[in-house]
Amino acid sequence: MDTINVVNLKPYFGVQPSYHFMDIAVVNRFLLYKELYKRRGDPARAKPLTQKSFREQLAKEMVEFSGVPAAAPPRPPTPPPSLTCMPAYYGEDATTVRRYCRKCSDAGNRRVKTPVYCRKCQVPLCFTPKKNCYREWHDLLE
Repeated sequence: MDTINVVNLKPYFGVQPSYHFMDIAVVNRFLLYKELYKRRGDPARAKPLTQKSFREQLAKEMVEFSGVPAAAPPRPPTPPPSLTCMPAYYGEDATTVRRYCRKCSDAGNRRVKTPVYCRKCQVPLCFTPKKNCYREWHDLLE
């Protein structure tokens, strides 16, 4: 059975041997958990925990036992990229696919090509340090 090492054991004495012994204790406890699960033989129960989920459950219980408040709840998920205005490249890099900039074309300059587009608006726009049609376009939309 493979084990999940917490840290590499160094040749000097310090904190790391205690991490190693803690890792050994957790693995031994997991093996006992699996053995007890097999002996009970109740078919109505769910599957036994994997070693990873066992470690996560153990860590959660240890934090609760210590009295330290749990971590803050996770932040709400960010909206999908297609719902937010964000510059993106057409191809994998800036050289594969280029389109005519919409703002430059509307201004009468049809020769300006750009690899950047807005993911939400699906509009090709210039986005360079000297020329930022992307910002100007979105300022007009607001």
